[in-house]
Amino acid sequence: MVLQFLLDSVFKEIAYFYKKEENTMKGLPLGRQDFKGIIESDLVYVDKTPEIHTLISSPIKYIFFLRPRRFGKSLLISTLKYFFQGEKELFKGLHIEDKYDFEVHPVIHIDFSDGIANYSPEILRENIDAFLKQEAQKYELETVSTSLSSQFSYLIKHIFEKTGKQVVILIDEYDKAITDNLTKTEIANQNREVLREFFSGLKNADQYLRMLFITGISRFAKVSIFSMLNNLMDISLLPEFHNLVGFKPDDIEKYFEDYLTLMQKDFGLNREELLTQIQWMYNGYSWDGMQRLYNPYSLTSAFYRKELENYWFESGTPTFLIQMIRERKIFIPDLERQKHLLKTGGSQDLSNLDIISLLFQTGYLTITQVRRPKQIGVGKQYELNYPNEEVRRSMFSYLLSDNTHIPTGKVIPQYLEMQEALEIQDLKTFLKILKATFSKIPARLHLKAEAYYHSLFYMLLHLLGNRIQLEEEQAIGRVDAIIELEDLIYIIEFKYSENKKIEILLEEAMNQIKEKKYYEPYLAEGKKILLLAVGFLGKEEIDLRLEEIPNSK
Repeated sequence: MVLQFLLDSVFKEIAYFYKKEENTMKGLPLGRQDFKGIIESDLVYVDKTPEIHTLISSPIKYIFFLRPRRFGKSLLISTLKYFFQGEKELFKGLHIEDKYDFEVHPVIHIDFSDGIANYSPEILRENIDAFLKQEAQKYELETVSTSLSSQFSYLIKHIFEKTGKQVVILIDEYDKAITDNLTKTEIANQNREVLREFFSGLKNADQYLRMLFITGISRFAKVSIFSMLNNLMDISLLPEFHNLVGFKPDDIEKYFEDYLTLMQKDFGLNREELLTQIQWMYNGYSWDGMQRLYNPYSLTSAFYRKELENYWFESGTPTFLIQMIRERKIFIPDLERQKHLLKTGGSQDLSNLDIISLLFQTGYLTITQVRRPKQIGVGKQYELNYPNEEVRRSMFSYLLSDNTHIPTGKVIPQYLEMQEALEIQDLKTFLKILKATFSKIPARLHLKAEAYYHSLFYMLLHLLGNRIQLEEEQAIGRVDAIIELEDLIYIIEFKYSENKKIEILLEEAMNQIKEKKYYEPYLAEGKKILLLAVGFLGKEEIDLRLEEIPNSK
């Protein structure tokens, strides 16, 4: 009994110790966008005040800043709001605490993601009107029933006159009423006109303003909506403001040490192995081709659930992007290693937007390299690619679902059997699932082109988690695809025709692999090398032929 009592006491002490240790961990601000709420709840806050200090100390007064959804723009706006409201106690222990005097300014904070940006232009107008009247009441100002432009101008001027302080205007997701309606061009155009009228109230307000800060995900709406603001500076690609939102690689171990330790135990990995996997999955966003950032939502979701999964799905489906890719018959592998000037994003024609600029602005592509041409006045050339594995998988899942009508969440589970078939070289099962996939493609989507099947096959294999390279350049030509598994390497050649026999297509594909010796660069890797010929006879017939390179392992 005494021994049992002592053992119980020891176990209670151990349990108390671990509970105490667990309780010292700061909670994760998953989905939280209010700076004050995060600080007062003692949640993890990645200190962005060094970057904010650079911003507010700069001579730039009218600021336009783009980043993809779920990247921390709203939290940045919230932090700026409390800073300019002079709530210094919230910034205790942060970089900016003793770097600024926290002078109080009246703040107008407009969040177009918070119900203001409705689908109907009439309701959008009503919501903006109601917001302006509500702001006027805060300062006991008379409300005026005139145009949105006049109301906004009146509000700014009279708040300045009443408080004696210049006004700070913070606008979050300025373009939501447009981007949410890109598949309904007429509504998007009407909403743009409402916003143009409203924002024209900023004209001639310079003497009343301390700062105007505007965020969104798209540049194309900026040209027409803010045409009256000649001094609006787009800082989205300026290196000194690159890290205003998003997590830097150094932030991971600095702020999430406890969560890394927990994940290490769960995954059975050392720190370096875990960080490598996290980086591969979530890092890679860049707006200057040099610095790299993590998406805060994806990373905190991974730490919260202790799983390196795809969280990009949870932040919304890019319906209009998928529709544009389908309608313009874009060859999916061409989206990788894109070279682009990124200047066409300012188009005013919402029915003819540049798809590459849109993919960049919405976060599906990012800058991997920047080149400055020798010719003067040409502008920088940007090389674009998917930022990380999470985004690539998201894009492929959306596109495959759009083509095959398999629900997005079921795309990857649908093909787990294909992965196993590749690993054990079961081409019969692999072919059966492949045929079933292509049979689901509606006739209206079917394209009579090798590139179409090439794209679908590529996306499908990549979603299985394979390391796949498409059209790999070699000295003797381009290999259609290379799949690397743990012990196997597949060298793949595609052939498509509407009228040749399937046997001839397979023979042509296999002969091309052998004649050009696509397999030679991989002979020294110590893996079994398999040659896979894939033939598509229209949509009606698909077949495979497999051969092994003797003594490749």
